[in-house]
Amino acid sequence: MWTGIQEYIKEFDILNYTAFGGHWLNFQKFEPNQGFHTWHYESMSYDISNRCIVFMVYMNTLTDKGNTEFKYYKHLEDPVEGKILIWPAGYSHCHRSVPSPSQEKYIITGWYSILNIK
Repeated sequence: MWTGIQEYIKEFDILNYTAFGGHWLNFQKFEPNQGFHTWHYESMSYDISNRCIVFMVYMNTLTDKGNTEFKYYKHLEDPVEGKILIWPAGYSHCHRSVPSPSQEKYIITGWYSILNIK
């Protein structure tokens, strides 16, 4: 996963000048019809506003929905085991889960945050 983050930072080189820390991993299991259905972005409230990069790993393949939908890109990402998604944490990448009506979904999510350096 770290290789993917490094490649992302190479492409968006301004991130080379950012001090990162506090990356978190969140292991999640969703039963059929469960998911984070509400449109959101990863830095949308004050207590998480320093999140800069988001990543998600699909831990299983789903064949009955279970996608991640990106609102402003009108894009559905298919859940395929081992696929890693990396995107900016800001409002431009507002997204939500499209729940599977019949399958469990397993993901790992995490964030890289900008450190407060004084």
